[in-house]
Amino acid sequence: MKKRGQTSTEYLIILAVVVIIALIVVGILSGFPSIGRGTSAKASAAYWASAPIGILSYDLSDTAASNSLIIMNNLPVEIMITLIRIGGVNDNIADTTFQPGEKKTVRLTTFECEADESYSYEIVIRYDNRDTTETDLEFTGDVKLEGKCLDA
Repeated sequence: MKKRGQTSTEYLIILAVVVIIALIVVGILSGFPSIGRGTSAKASAAYWASAPIGILSYDLSDTAASNSLIIMNNLPVEIMITLIRIGGVNDNIADTTFQPGEKKTVRLTTFECEADESYSYEIVIRYDNRDTTETDLEFTGDVKLEGKCLDA
């Protein structure tokens, strides 16, 4: 028959081994902080590609002249985009008209981000419905636009 002291010691040794293994696992997993960021950027890109006014591709850099978006009209009506607000910065677009399903590259003239920094921006697109003559409609994405700022 085992003594109580021996059982208590065995229990403490097993507990110590479990704690050490848990610390090792946490140490290994914390060494990969970029895992979550890549996933959220991919989810953001997937959302924006299928949004009513989709952003299929985006190259945002620290130089305003280098920034561009490939936008696609996923609405069943003709629209004219007049403004894009990225992270609170308004960028007036030269009244770009899109037929349903049409995609175009739009250059941004005022927006800049910090080179080599990750970003997460709320996007607001102001547009006119050319079929019903409704003006100043706004589409705000449910998901922020995420990625890494390019060094132009």
